[in-house]
Amino acid sequence: LFGLVIFFDDYSNTAVVGNAFRAVSDKLRMSREKFSYIVDSTAAPVASIALISTWIGYEVGLIGDAIEGTSVAMTPYTIVLYSIPYRFYSIFAIILVLAIALSGRDYGPMLKAEYRARTTGKVFADGATPLSGGSELKVLEGVPQKTVNMVVPIAVLVGVSIFGMWWTGGGTSAESFTAAISDADAMTALLWGAMFAVIVAIIMYKVQGIGTLADMMDAFVDGAKMMLLANLILLSAWSIGSVCGEMGTAPYVVEAVKGVISPLLLPMVIFLICNLISF
Repeated sequence: LFGLVIFFDDYSNTAVVGNAFRAVSDKLRMSREKFSYIVDSTAAPVASIALISTWIGYEVGLIGDAIEGTSVAMTPYTIVLYSIPYRFYSIFAIILVLAIALSGRDYGPMLKAEYRARTTGKVFADGATPLSGGSELKVLEGVPQKTVNMVVPIAVLVGVSIFGMWWTGGGTSAESFTAAISDADAMTALLWGAMFAVIVAIIMYKVQGIGTLADMMDAFVDGAKMMLLANLILLSAWSIGSVCGEMGTAPYVVEAVKGVISPLLLPMVIFLICNLISF
């Protein structure tokens, strides 16, 4: 459930939920295979169907570039909103992980991993090496744990992001709130939300005497480091996209599949290809 709360970014979700509940899962003798599955299935799928998230902002940018100069009347954000009910992978992934968590039943290799963890206490399989290298966020000792310290920054993030989307979409000059949101610059709004959330968090922690400013800056840098891999992946994707554009890959593929694949089947084919590439 905590994974569903942090909906604004899948990597932030993984970093926060993974570090917060890793020790708890180990005490419960939950295999890292199942723990990783639960964390992953409540990260990207949730971010991809949220109304405000880094995923949505990125998609709005891609769609905006794709429809630029076309006769499409809808705004990029409106197109994204209309596509959410058809994101079957994300929807089914969330339903499945909730069903497994509530039923307590495991299947296939996951069942074997859970049996190993429950009977031997080995949360890792023999010879397994964590991809993250075992790094964890440092938690300050002797600090009172308050829910408000987590809820308020997230609330600020969501609130400022919504305001930013309304403002960048026209604000008071827009016909309606919905119209403003449809015309919004989602990436800019999310940037505003993140900046204000960080500032509010630093002020709250400083007032309560939770760590020094140096500790907060270290935590900020550590969080930025966790996003490095994601940024490298995005940079690589953009680079490949630019290369494909310069080489005319899209026109070549269109000519190659013309008359072979129905346009109605194209989304399904792309989905299957993306699955093969990912897994």
